Amino acid sequence: MEFGSAMLNTIWAFYTAPDAATLEVQRAQLHAQFARLEAALAPAGPWFAGERFTLVDAVFAPVFRYFDAFEALGEPGWFDASPRLRAGRAALERRPSVREAVLPDFPQRLRTFLLTRGSELSRRARQAQSE
Repeated sequence: MEFGSAMLNTIWAFYTAPDAATLEVQRAQLHAQFARLEAALAPAGPWFAGERFTLVDAVFAPVFRYFDAFEALGEPGWFDASPRLRAGRAALERRPSVREAVLPDFPQRLRTFLLTRGSELSRRARQAQSE
C-alpha cells in the first residue's frame, strides 16, 4: 500500500516536471515502478492475491486514473510492457466501487487540472491541441 502512495508522488513529479529532461526521468521512474508491480501481481490475476480483490488492489485506483488523462494529453503506451498490470487495471476500472468513487466529470476535471500546471506535460498537451 505504501508503494501505491509512493507512485502518487512520482506521478506528481511527472505532471509537474518543469522541462523535458525532468519529465523523461520521471517517466522512466514510473515505468520502473510498473515493472515492480507487474512482477508482484499474481500470475493468475487479475489481483495481487489472484482471484481475491483486497485493499492493496484498491490503493491503485487513484494511481491508474492519472494514466487515462496522460494518454488523452498525448502520452500513450504506459502499460505496453505490463500485460498483467494492464489486465488488473482493466478489472479495477470495471468495479462499481471504483467507478462510483469519483464524479462523472472527473476525467475532464483532471485534464483541466493537468493543463494548468505550467509544466512540460501541460505545454506539450497545449501545443498538440493547437496543431
